[in-house]
Amino acid sequence: EKQMKRIQHSLAVLLIAAAVSTAQRGPATVVVAPTIKEKVNEGRAFVGTVWPIRVSQVGSAASGRVEKFFVREGARVKKGDHLAKLRTKIIEARVAAAKAALELREAELAEMLAGNRKEEVDQAVAKLESAKTAQEFRQQKLKRARALVGRGVSREELEEAISQSNQADALVREMQANLTLLRAGFRKEKQDQAKARVLEQKAIVAQLEEERDRHTIVAPFDGFVLAERAEEGQWVTPGTLIAQIAEMDDVYVQAEVLEDYISKITKGTPATVTLDALPGEAFSGNVEVILPQGDTSARTFPVKVRVKNQPAGKSVKLKSGMFARVTFSVGHPTEAILVPKDALVLGGRLPQVYVLKGEPGSKATVKPVEVRLGISTGSHVQVLGDINEGDLVVVQGNERLRPGQEVIATTAK
Repeated sequence: EKQMKRIQHSLAVLLIAAAVSTAQRGPATVVVAPTIKEKVNEGRAFVGTVWPIRVSQVGSAASGRVEKFFVREGARVKKGDHLAKLRTKIIEARVAAAKAALELREAELAEMLAGNRKEEVDQAVAKLESAKTAQEFRQQKLKRARALVGRGVSREELEEAISQSNQADALVREMQANLTLLRAGFRKEKQDQAKARVLEQKAIVAQLEEERDRHTIVAPFDGFVLAERAEEGQWVTPGTLIAQIAEMDDVYVQAEVLEDYISKITKGTPATVTLDALPGEAFSGNVEVILPQGDTSARTFPVKVRVKNQPAGKSVKLKSGMFARVTFSVGHPTEAILVPKDALVLGGRLPQVYVLKGEPGSKATVKPVEVRLGISTGSHVQVLGDINEGDLVVVQGNERLRPGQEVIATTAK
């Protein structure tokens, strides 16, 4: 009994503290908009199933042993995330060798394009000057020999002087040609050949890198891993399945529509989706695909409604295979009360809207009203419940409201 009294006392203290805190905060500021009454086509609900936007059976593009598996079933992955990796030591060595050869080819080309070093040209100039000096000496010697032929210089000595002079002339021409080549640099044909060798080696490197990259299996798009198809240590070949990935940020809800209504549905037709697994919540979408092949026994046609999914922790609310009801505006015209979709507060037993009790611009209170959802029409949705045309409903600031809370409201523009 004493324990119970202590618990009751603690609860009373918490309630008083909450009330004091609320009083200190003052009225909440909200934005309201009026409900409207319009004539809309009556909604018709059809059963459906939630499916991923796309599913990929991701396979290996190379042969090898699975060295590492990076993800597990149920994990969320981003496009390009690694799913698995095969052993790559041999291909990595080939890539390294090819890159080293590419560096050599690029260095050869750079040397050709840069031309010869100044030191090499200076050396060639010095050799040419030396050759010219020797040439001048041989020419003077030949001149003296010719003047003294028969007076101490024999015919053989003259011929030797002529030969040495010719050799000196040839050496000067050789040194001159060598200097000209050094100053001109490599011929364009040689440079083009070096450029071609660089391009060839780059292609070899790119090919080997592509082969290496194919040893890493990546996610083709954002999604969830639905199944693992391989294990670490397993030998795989091109085409071996590695994992199954499903894109779930958006989903298709495929409804089976009776042939009596299919002509009233076109691409872009709005729809409201509700699910037994998520009571009190509703999802809006639009028709994206109408399949022309129907079920001959049931006389229904598959209609795919694209719906934006919502996060739920590390997963998403709409999961593949869920049973759904899809409502289209395909019935007879009828009067309906419509509220802005932003007025809906989801997550409870039924959706709620907060109705303003009072006038905008002054202190007022709010009252929660449970509603059932009908058809969607653009930014508004049909509601069924204790709500009337012209009622002001909260469209901003309704996430943390409480029944009877004081507010200061402004009207949405």
